[in-house]
Amino acid sequence: MSLDKIVFVPGEEINLNFFGTSRLGSYAWIGIVSSDIPHGSESENDLHDIQYSYVGGMTDGLIIFTAPCDAGFYDFRLNDFDKGNIEIDFLTFEVWE
Repeated sequence: MSLDKIVFVPGEEINLNFFGTSRLGSYAWIGIVSSDIPHGSESENDLHDIQYSYVGGMTDGLIIFTAPCDAGFYDFRLNDFDKGNIEIDFLTFEVWE
């Protein structure tokens, strides 16, 4: 995953590029999760995601998210499947007012 920048204002559009997901199924997903949530568990990420989008079996692409309303550190977290699997990658960004 990659971003053009890593600091955003609340409500700003975020263009997240993702790549290398060819072996992931249609239920792999990327979500925004507060950075203070422990890493590793898809189920934990699912409980705390602010926004998410399914990768949909795509190899690479662009997903447009909206920066959270509250200032702080957040992660884009890539999860291998929906319903109880694992987090396989993350990318941290900041929301600054």
